[in-house]
Amino acid sequence: MSYIGIEPVSAENGILQRNTFTAGSGQTVFSASYTPGYVDVYVNGVKLSNGIDFTATDGNTIVLTNGTSANDNVEVFGIQTTAVNTLRNKNLIINGNFDIWQRGTSLTSGTGSRYLADRWAGDSLNTTYTLAQQSFALGQTLVPNNPSYFCRIGVSSVAGAASYCVINQRVEQVNLFSGKTLTLSFWAKADASRNISTEIHQNFGSGGSPSTPIYGLGIKKLALSTTWTKYTHTFILPSTDGKTLGTSGNNFTNIVFWFDGGSNHNSRTDTLGQQSGTFDIAQVQLEIGSIATEFEMRYIEEEYARCRRYYQKSFNMTTPPGTVSADGMSYSYAQLSSATVTYLGTNVSFRTPMRGAPIVVAYSPATGASGKARDYTASADVTPSVGSQSPGGFYWTAPTNAATITPQLALHWTADADL
Repeated sequence: MSYIGIEPVSAENGILQRNTFTAGSGQTVFSASYTPGYVDVYVNGVKLSNGIDFTATDGNTIVLTNGTSANDNVEVFGIQTTAVNTLRNKNLIINGNFDIWQRGTSLTSGTGSRYLADRWAGDSLNTTYTLAQQSFALGQTLVPNNPSYFCRIGVSSVAGAASYCVINQRVEQVNLFSGKTLTLSFWAKADASRNISTEIHQNFGSGGSPSTPIYGLGIKKLALSTTWTKYTHTFILPSTDGKTLGTSGNNFTNIVFWFDGGSNHNSRTDTLGQQSGTFDIAQVQLEIGSIATEFEMRYIEEEYARCRRYYQKSFNMTTPPGTVSADGMSYSYAQLSSATVTYLGTNVSFRTPMRGAPIVVAYSPATGASGKARDYTASADVTPSVGSQSPGGFYWTAPTNAATITPQLALHWTADADL
């Protein structure tokens, strides 16, 4: 594009980020990252005057003095002049773009800890909630980088001082962020004007005599609207010096989004309070440093491999466990001279080494039944045995219904090593 007035700010002053928007009629607010004083804004190629035609003071939003016309081209050139994390793989969150949903795409109303989108767990006490994958419209410009999906949380609050509802991600190895400055950024909206709160806590694992978890870190209460908006929060985690880790190797830093919180949780939610509603979250990033940089887009196969460290399965990536399907099943077959075999099995090697020895669940490929394998010779489900679970794989065996010279057994499996 040709620009009327001087060219955009030079990247020699820092790290340049360019954001382009197709504006709506009367739109005045645009989200972009910049250091205040180091930002240029153009509408249809015409440079606006900072402080007259727009204001840019918080490092995250641009506010125009006059609303745009429908389909105006708005470009924001922002410079970040302070030290930021520019390394590849800067995002400490796995599946922050909500691309991977190995367990399925929706959870019906319920309570307690439940995973859905990979690495993301919902949790509640008394309050019920639903989780679901939602699709962005193709070509939308409200959230940058053309994401495919976001996560929707439907909350039905149940009154009680102990009641709560959250989603969270546990980032492995609590000592990695000892004394670090971290910045959390994400996009969010709700079905009405509602607050949510973010919180971080340090957990030192289990086994032996680990130090007591530290809650209520990085607390920030944020006001959501019905429009997609980018939110950022910078905080410093305390040092882990002098702390003791558990012997089980499952220590972590937990990133928590609060949607409902009874009075018992006021110190962890900045007195969020109780509420029902529908909340949408997209493009979550946690990075070392004091600046929220542009969301890191990773190749889908790279993100999938990261997720498989914690959860993997024999089903196709988008096929929920328990689906009746032969695709990818573990199959064992023999051709014998006499009908003497009553058990059959095989080894399974994981595509990606897992965080630890996983919990393995079998599924019948023919009926979808949990805890079952399929005897294809007898056309019946049987109960398998699983052994030698390790980060690298496991083995399974299952009985045949009757001795046969052509035993054929198969099963699907899931392996869960999430924190």
